[in-house]
Amino acid sequence: MPEILIRPAVPGDAQVAGHLLYMILGRTADYLLGHHSQAGRAEQILSQLYALPRNRFSYQYADLAVVDGQVAGLLLGYPGAFANSAREY
Repeated sequence: MPEILIRPAVPGDAQVAGHLLYMILGRTADYLLGHHSQAGRAEQILSQLYALPRNRFSYQYADLAVVDGQVAGLLLGYPGAFANSAREY
């Protein structure tokens, strides 16, 4: 049976996290980030946002699932008040 570890995210996980976030958001990310005509650009922006503190996609609000040493999933959760506010946490 594979070993599964849940660990806090760090900024260095940005590339894999951006990929996982884009897998979830897909075309919605393309639309929201305004780069629907540039392949891969939304994923790159998600990676950049992930590495920065105090935003909805930040590593600060994420944990990663690691299976046999490989990142297999991402759990992202932030305070509910953050969803309806531009305020930073």
